[in-house]
Amino acid sequence: MTGHIYTYALMEPQKYARQMQGEMIREIQGADPKYLVSVVMNGSWLQRIRSEQLIFTWANEYTAQDYAATRFVNITARGTDY
Repeated sequence: MTGHIYTYALMEPQKYARQMQGEMIREIQGADPKYLVSVVMNGSWLQRIRSEQLIFTWANEYTAQDYAATRFVNITARGTDY
């Protein structure tokens, strides 16, 4: 679906971050995935204060329009709830 095997470089405060995020967005939209796994955990993307926000803004809009949540996995200090 995307050529980005990890997302850390997309979060680095560097001049290609927005371009890389745009590329990932286009690849995901082009693949038109039936299912989407969203990971919402602090540190998952290694987001920094100066990180480009394009991918997060897009993801919030894209998922709200085209997807419905069907399952949740809650990971806490006491364990994982499926």
